[in-house]
Amino acid sequence: MFILLLNLPILDIMGATAFLPQLLHSIVSRNRSIYYPGCFLQALLIHIYGAGNFLFLAAMAYDRYIAICLPLRYHSLMTSHILIRIIVFIWFFNIFITAVLLVFTTIVSTKSLHKPMFILLLNLPILDIMGATAFLPQLLHSIVSRNRSIYYPGCFLQALLIHIYGAGNFLFLAAMAYDRYIAICLPL
Repeated sequence: MFILLLNLPILDIMGATAFLPQLLHSIVSRNRSIYYPGCFLQALLIHIYGAGNFLFLAAMAYDRYIAICLPLRYHSLMTSHILIRIIVFIWFFNIFITAVLLVFTTIVSTKSLHKPMFILLLNLPILDIMGATAFLPQLLHSIVSRNRSIYYPGCFLQALLIHIYGAGNFLFLAAMAYDRYIAICLPL
């Protein structure tokens, strides 16, 4: 539990570092504008801060659930090795989801990227989220509970989503390759 609590001040430092310098600068200089790279970095750090707090609080709630509902098995289920695995997974998942969100937002918000190639690229983060949702919950369950079995409906849904993810990636990459072929070989 306390190793999970250690990550909250790290996230708080990240959130304060992302927000407060620009706030103080705008108060002192009375200049309310921010340059695009600064805005991008601020948005990135604030999204990592917010999603990280949400994910770590969810992990702490799960830790407390195990401690209350299975008090005699708590120390065998939530070892420090498993907690470190959960922490590493949360950091990687947080950065992955934030990167996918930023790619998605950049393509949607930038008018110069509203071309067929980038519209096809826009679908890849959506497919990545689908792929991550297909196997990560079961992966977390098997890491924490050491139970490597899966029920048939869950297995069927997981296989279906992974196949949609794989086929969707293949089809969108093929469409992007065709778009590049047309742009290079038949420019007019």
